[in-house]
Amino acid sequence: MTAPPSAPQQRTAEFWIEHLKMVPHPEGGYYTEVARSVHKVDNEESNSRFAYTTIYFLCTPESPSHLHRLCSDETWLFHAGDPLQVHVILKDSHDDRVAVPPRAALVEESGRVDAETQYQVYRRVRIGSHVEKGELLQYTVPGGAIFGSSVDSGGADGQAGYSLVSCIVSPGFDFDDFEVFTQAQLMELCPQHEAVIKQMAYETIPDQGRIRTRRRIDKMRLELARRATET
Repeated sequence: MTAPPSAPQQRTAEFWIEHLKMVPHPEGGYYTEVARSVHKVDNEESNSRFAYTTIYFLCTPESPSHLHRLCSDETWLFHAGDPLQVHVILKDSHDDRVAVPPRAALVEESGRVDAETQYQVYRRVRIGSHVEKGELLQYTVPGGAIFGSSVDSGGADGQAGYSLVSCIVSPGFDFDDFEVFTQAQLMELCPQHEAVIKQMAYETIPDQGRIRTRRRIDKMRLELARRATET
């Protein structure tokens, strides 16, 4: 029996971008906000943030999530499309807060340890629906890690041309906590990870104006939430 055109396996990246009203993200990929907590908390820098925020996020092979850093933990939950590879550079292996199943598609490379190199461990984790192949349905990137993601389009499972996930950030995402890196910056910070840096980092950051605009919007939302709790 032939699947109808609306079946999930027939849906394209363009379908999801239009249906979910997604817009380009400064790190790459496309996103739309879903929810923000009505509660506020302080993050590690004692800045007021929403307790959590959630978005839909879509990557394509042409528009991956480039290497960046957040203060907060971020959980990635797979929905549709091809498997997604999450590339994580950690200060050490103890920073990883998720228990990875033994069969997970995990790569770990320990770099040299010296006074000028802060980020020692690179990990690549595959999230997707094929749990029998070791893919994870969800994965949490710890706050402070440098990370990005790319569509795994290789093999029989890589045919959709996109990966659709949800991202939950707690304490909530704020563009003031968002750092995106160039290849040159990361080569100074952790040159032992040159291969993934050249693959996943911007040569030049394309749209700083969009980041500044989003920062202003985030500040306005926090101020409105503060006023609402005072009335």
